[in-house]
Amino acid sequence: MTNLKKIIDRVASKYVAQLKRVVPKDSGKLQSSISYKLTEDGFEVDAAEYMDMLDKGIQGVKNRFNSIYAYTTKKPPIKKIQGWADRKGINVWALQNSLYNNGIKPKRFLSKADGEIDFDEITEAYSKDVDELFNF
Repeated sequence: MTNLKKIIDRVASKYVAQLKRVVPKDSGKLQSSISYKLTEDGFEVDAAEYMDMLDKGIQGVKNRFNSIYAYTTKKPPIKKIQGWADRKGINVWALQNSLYNNGIKPKRFLSKADGEIDFDEITEAYSKDVDELFNF
């Protein structure tokens, strides 16, 4: 299965490069946290834990988005938003209340990066491996 592994590695590399281009760039921590590893059946993307939340958004108590994440009874921790507030010159307590009430609108950057996955190329590599395995 050498053809397939090479193609999956190349596709994963392109996908991660595109993902790094489209993620929100604030401090650069999210962007620099993105990497991938090959698995038995493809590849897996590793990134900062909050990447999925930014992509899907977080529902506030007043504004609702179609998201699995939501602020319900607890406000976002000051420690987690302090750096962003400081960089933007925003009062951290006002930011905390705004996020709690309004949530975070979904960014949907993961679907933008999906265009880098060339399924035809993967299928062709798999076919080559099968042909070589069974000497067709």
